[in-house]
This record gives sequence, structure tokens and C-alpha cells, in this order.
Amino acid sequence: MKLWCLYTMCRWFCSSPCMCRARCDKTPTIDESTSCPQDMKMSKFSIGLRSQRPTLNICIAIRLIFDLRVKRGAMPRKDGMERADLLTANGGIFKPQGRAIAKNAKKNVKVLVVGNPANTNAFIAMSNAPEIDPKQFTAMTRLDHNRAVAQLAQRVGKPVTSIKKMTIWGNHSASQYPDLYNCEVDGKNAATVVNDETWARETFIPTVAKRGAAIIKARGLSSAASAGTAAMDHMRNWVQGTPAGDWVSMSVPSDGSYGVPA
Repeated sequence: MKLWCLYTMCRWFCSSPCMCRARCDKTPTIDESTSCPQDMKMSKFSIGLRSQRPTLNICIAIRLIFDLRVKRGAMPRKDGMERADLLTANGGIFKPQGRAIAKNAKKNVKVLVVGNPANTNAFIAMSNAPEIDPKQFTAMTRLDHNRAVAQLAQRVGKPVTSIKKMTIWGNHSASQYPDLYNCEVDGKNAATVVNDETWARETFIPTVAKRGAAIIKARGLSSAASAGTAAMDHMRNWVQGTPAGDWVSMSVPSDGSYGVPA
């Protein structure tokens, strides 16, 4: 699954790319480091695996990443855990990674933090990379954004392409607020199209906010393909921009807008 997501991400950015894969682990995982490139070669992808280098040295791994950095690695969230429960363990992971980015990455690197709690982990990494512009650090709320779009599309019986201007306010957590009131369905206000405050308050918002916990409870693991797709969507729009008349959700350092302290 991870290789499929990596392959698809490459396809989003270039029609004929070659893939260079760098992997850094806290402890050796020899079986995976040898099986993954074998799996890719046997899959006969239209892009080639130009290089594959597993390492325990974070500085080496970051030197191998050129312009984009997706920081997925983190302690996984398990059934019964909230994202905040991961703070102690993952805080210790993202501090040295931030320092390594500052020392080894390009100064124009774009960093997406996926590991939970994503907003806090992004802040930790950013704070430990003062040489890098804070605007180049983001955390992923695109998974919540995509879930909200899908939930709304199902409710109104429209394709997801009919949904524009969805917004996820707040943290990537159970306290987030998916915004129907500035969203549109085929150019019409989404809240007006739905016309059901009770559904919006008691079904839509909690379903989006707690979907991650529901997936963990159902499969014993956090989101895989949907999270990978959200990361691809995030980076594609960050690099290539958004279509006219639409916007997307991502966690970024505050500049004081909307009354949020900078």
C-alpha cells in the first residue's frame, strides 16, 4: 500500500518520473528494506526505481530528499487513543528530524507532517529548524477535508466534484470544525442545500471529526490509502495551486488571520 501511494504521488507531479526512495528507521527493518524494492520491480510500474536506500541516519535520509518532505513516520495511533496521547513519543521523534532538516535539506524544502498529533509535531519540527522559513512547514488536515467532502456529497446525492470551498477549522483532532457555511454544492451554499441543522451538528461534524477513531476500531490500524491520497492531494495543490473558485484545507503557521494568534 505504501509503495502504491508513493508511485501515485510521483505520477501526480511528472508524466515520466523516476522514483528515488529514502527510508529512515529508528531500528533496523531488514526484511522490509529488501522486500520493498523487490515488490516494486515485480510490479512492472511504468516508472523506475532509480535508487532505494534504507538508513538509520536521519541526516543521510534527508539529504536524499530534494524538494518535498512528507514526514509520515510516527508512533501509530491505536484503538482508544486520541491524537494528543501520542505527543510524548512523537515529540521526541520530530525534534531531531527538525534539526536534521535545517542542517541537510534545501532551504526551499516543502515539509508536510502527517504523523499525529500533526499540528504539534509540525510546530516541533519547525521550531527546531529556524533556518527554514516557517511557511514551508505544514500539517495535514486534507484527510479531514476529503472526508468532509465525501460525507457531504453522499448526503446531497452529488459527486465529490460538485463540492467546492470546504474548510476544516482548528486542529487535526476531535475538536475540529468542518465548515458547511462557506462551502458550495454546484455553486450553491452547502448549508442551504442540506437545510438540516440537526444533521450538520449531530451527524456531519462528529462523523468527520471522529472518522479516524472509527477506522482504527474497525481495522485495528489508522487510515492507509485515504491518508496517502490526502497527502498527495495536499502536496499537489501546494506545489501546483488550486483550481479557480476553490480552496483546500491545510494546517499552516498562523499570520494572525481570523483572530488566531500569530
